[in-house]
Amino acid sequence: MTRRRYAAPLAMDLFRPLQREGSALLSDQLAQRIRDLVAAGRLKAGDYLPPLRFLARRLHLSIGTVSKAYTSLGREGLVAGDSTRGLRVRSGTPIPSRAGQRPWASLVMRPTVPADPLGVELPQPTGPSPVRLHASEPGTDLLPTALVARAFGAALAEGANLRYAPIGGLPEVRAAVDGYLRRRGIALAGAEVLLTAGTTQSLAIITHALLPPGGVVLTEHPTWYMALAVFAAA
Repeated sequence: MTRRRYAAPLAMDLFRPLQREGSALLSDQLAQRIRDLVAAGRLKAGDYLPPLRFLARRLHLSIGTVSKAYTSLGREGLVAGDSTRGLRVRSGTPIPSRAGQRPWASLVMRPTVPADPLGVELPQPTGPSPVRLHASEPGTDLLPTALVARAFGAALAEGANLRYAPIGGLPEVRAAVDGYLRRRGIALAGAEVLLTAGTTQSLAIITHALLPPGGVVLTEHPTWYMALAVFAAA
């Protein structure tokens, strides 16, 4: 994508370093800066926002942080486009006020505009019965339906299985995982086995435990989009 040039005064405001001390998230600061520039008429309808990598490099941010800011602006309908052609300021869009940096309704309700401006660039499947490779879905023809139904029936027959499980997971399942790992030469204490709700939760727990604020994460490109969301939220 061609690099766009910005007038010197606008560039100074757009590329001014963010405040790294305090409680305000860097992604929130960046999103609010762009809102303010649009509200002031400094960024006009049709103007392009800087590319992700370019802005991340200029502000010494991770790509995930810039992506989170752009995604927030996309949810508000302030910008539109994709990362191939570029994100542009939309025309006739109301500018959110500074009051209430964390509107709870917007965090729990489905947005009425495309939720992720970066996801628009994903090619849509065509042809008969396309195979979905991006959603980690198992092949339904490989699922042993009868076996799964019997297993669920047996589990539901025990009233204890309808209650909340311990935070670390059911002891018998943790013991089974521990035995599985031991048979493969990985010795763990029982308390070291933690069961999670899936890959995303596992990555979130590891990230919050090991990644310091402002830490750097190296990923493949393209990479799993949920990983970027987890890292940006850390």
